Amino acid sequence: MMCSCSSLSLFDVIGLVGVIITLLAYVLLQVGKMPLRGWYYSFCNALGSFLILISLSEKFNLSAFTMEAIWCFVSVYGIVKVYQEKKKREEPTAPE
Repeated sequence: MMCSCSSLSLFDVIGLVGVIITLLAYVLLQVGKMPLRGWYYSFCNALGSFLILISLSEKFNLSAFTMEAIWCFVSVYGIVKVYQEKKKREEPTAPE
């Protein structure tokens, strides 16, 4: 089934941008151009899944919503974890 680009709604475009961001992050990770340890990968996943969630507000799908909501939550958790680890490394150690 062909989709005419002129029939895409704003929500379709937002969802497609989310998919592109998520897949691009995954491809960059796999080819070694994006580090797994750090906030970049988790940020791209959180942003991509959030945009997909926005697109689902027009045409709701429970299974897609569940997947993307959990994906976004786990990605935000990853970002928080990176910042907590960074903060912990930067804390001065008390002399003994």
